[in-house]
Amino acid sequence: MKQYKDTAIILARSDYGERDRIINLLCKEHGKASVLAKGVRAAKSKLAGGIELFSETEVSIIRGKASLGTLTSSRLLRYYSSIVKDMSRTTAAYDYLKVINQITHDETGQEYYPILAQTIAALDDSAFAEPVIQIWFEMQLLTTSGSIPNLQTDTTGKPLQPDASYNFDYDEQAFSVAERGGFKAEHIKLLRLCETHPRVPRIEAADEVLQMTTTLTHRLLRLYLQ
Repeated sequence: MKQYKDTAIILARSDYGERDRIINLLCKEHGKASVLAKGVRAAKSKLAGGIELFSETEVSIIRGKASLGTLTSSRLLRYYSSIVKDMSRTTAAYDYLKVINQITHDETGQEYYPILAQTIAALDDSAFAEPVIQIWFEMQLLTTSGSIPNLQTDTTGKPLQPDASYNFDYDEQAFSVAERGGFKAEHIKLLRLCETHPRVPRIEAADEVLQMTTTLTHRLLRLYLQ
C-alpha cells in the first residue's frame, strides 16, 4: 500500500452501504482516483466536511491493491459557494464535472486539473459570462486532448480572412468559405482567444456570437467524446 497527499476536486459521489461513499476525485498531481470514504455519512464523520462538490480539498489517500483506494483524511481548502445560488451555473458545474469524470481514468488526467479548477472558480464569479466559460472550458479540453479544430486556415489551406464568411466543416475540422456563412472574424477571434488564453477571459461579446460559438464548441466536444 502507498499513501499520498494531494489537492483534489470531487468529480462524483455515490452512496455505498449504510455509512460509506465511493468518491471519484481529480487530483492535482496524481490524476484521477476512486476512493472509499468509510463512515462519511455518519453524523460525526471527520471526512464529510472535506468532500463537498464545487470545492478544492486537501486529501490523504491510501492506494489499495485494487483500483479502489481509501480516503483517510480531507480538509476543505476552497468552497465556491456562489455556484449553488444560481441554478444555471450549478447545472453547468455538474456538466463539467461529468465530462472530466468521463474522459479521465485512474492515475491519469492531472493535465485537466487546472482547466477544471479555473472553470469552477469562474462559475463562482458573476463577472465571468457563462457562455465564455463554456467556450473556454471546451476549447481547453479539445486543445489538451489534441483534438483542436483548425483555426488558422480554411478547408482549401488558405489563411482565414477577417472580411470573409464561413461555415464549419466537421469532417475536415476546419472552416469553409461560404458567401452566407454564419461564422465571421469575431467568432474565430473568440475561439482563438479561448484556445490560447491560460485562464477564462473576462470579456463581453454579442449574444449571437456567443450562441453560435458555444454551439460549435459543444458539438466539437460531443464528437470527441463519442
